[in-house]
Amino acid sequence: MLQVCDDKELFTLVLKRHLLPRAVSSCLYPHLVDHILASQAAEAGTVPYYLQIETVVNQLLEAGHQMEAGTLLLQHRATHSGLSTFDAAFSIISRLFR
Repeated sequence: MLQVCDDKELFTLVLKRHLLPRAVSSCLYPHLVDHILASQAAEAGTVPYYLQIETVVNQLLEAGHQMEAGTLLLQHRATHSGLSTFDAAFSIISRLFR
């Protein structure tokens, strides 16, 4: 069984090359999301472009991963996990990108 470690260099390479949408169905995706969310704690304006929530969400949307994009936004906004349903994720994407 493949064991994913906390390899920040690997995560950075995947995100810099805009490969997150391709990793959605892989075991690496949850670790990438955790890395993205943990990186948001930096001061405003110091988060690299490839780690900015808007950048990542747009990549997911362009690749047709609306549910994942909405879920990432809900997680970023610290929405309670019980409210992070498909309908809620889709609703927030619809309102955001009208």
